[in-house]
Amino acid sequence: MLQASRRRLRPFVMTALATIAGMLPLAFALGAGSQMLQPLAIAVIGGILISMALSLIITPAVHFYRSGRDFKAQVTQPSQLQPTP
Repeated sequence: MLQASRRRLRPFVMTALATIAGMLPLAFALGAGSQMLQPLAIAVIGGILISMALSLIITPAVHFYRSGRDFKAQVTQPSQLQPTP
């Protein structure tokens, strides 16, 4: 689970931050006609932040606690991992 989280963290955060950066001009009401779209931009930014927290923190934690397995038994040493073709 930790290895999968490390692998997916960077692309997920980069995508979320790029979307948030694209919505910031609308959220700050910069530009012509952007005051009409300001509430939408704020809602999208909030939704992305919440979904990022749910995907990276809450969902793995719930999965860990519901699985009922010993986490330390699942962790393997890097020397024991086999390379994937």
